[in-house]
Formats: sequence, structure tokens, C-alpha cells
Amino acid sequence: MAQEYLLGRSHQGSVKIPSAKVCVSGTHAKITVSDNGVWELEDLNSPNGVFIRDENGDFQKVFKKQINETSIIRLGNGGADSFIFTAHRILCGDDSYSYEFHQLRKQLKKQLGKEAKHEKKVLLHGWIAKLSGIVAIGLTYIISKDMDASGLGGGIYRRWFRNKSP
Repeated sequence: MAQEYLLGRSHQGSVKIPSAKVCVSGTHAKITVSDNGVWELEDLNSPNGVFIRDENGDFQKVFKKQINETSIIRLGNGGADSFIFTAHRILCGDDSYSYEFHQLRKQLKKQLGKEAKHEKKVLLHGWIAKLSGIVAIGLTYIISKDMDASGLGGGIYRRWFRNKSP
């Protein structure tokens, strides 16, 4: 049988919402976890809305949406009077935030990996730019020497400089 969890200031379930969070209604939202493990978040016509953080870190307003245990939910339209928590919080019976800290560590590790990969790419591009500049200078030198030796172009420049010298 599906489990329903009501969220709001008047419901003191596993997600304890302080009464000072005035943007949160008494009965604000509901999370339903079906027998097959599907999580669904539903706004219960709250005046200040229900929001889910997307992959870019921005909160998007939702009315009814399938979520997962790691979804970050905001009750209220933002600011100090709103309440933010992970969906997993409905399963916790205590005030331990070990799950949230574990998720943050995973996100940090992922972000550090992305940054290291990007740094390697930037370093490689820097070397490619330096080497291409060196190759261009070398080719210019070789071509100019070749032109001087064959008399195709060097003579024009020598005559011009000879006429300009005192």
C-alpha cells in the first residue's frame, strides 16, 4: 500500500517545519511513495507554491511531479520564510542530516572531477596554442630562408632596405 506524507507547519511528521516558516501552509504538500518505489510530490493548493531544484540548481514551480529520494524541495516562494529539504527527509525519524551530508559529498566529488577534467582540457589547449605558434614561426623562418636562397623574394626586401639606409 502506498505511503502518504503530508507536509506543512501543522503536520509534525518526520519533516519538522518550524512554525516561523510563515510561507509554508498548515497543509502545504504531500509526498506519496507507491508500493513499487515511485515518489510523487503534489502541491495541495498552497498559496506560496512547491518548488523542485533542477539539475542547474534553479527551483522550478511544480503542482504534481514525480520525484526521487534525492530531490531537493522548497515549500514557499523563497527567502527566509520558506523551507528547503531533501525528499529523503520524510523517511528520517531523527534530526540527523547524515544522508544530506552524504549527498553533498557525492556532489562535491562529482564537481571536483568535472573541474579536474576541465583543467586538463585547458592545459592541453594551452600547449596546442603554444606549439602551433612555434610551428608557425618555424615555418615562416624556413620559407623566408628558402625565398632568400632562391632569390624569389628576399632581393626585393634587400633592395628596399638598401635604398632606405643612409
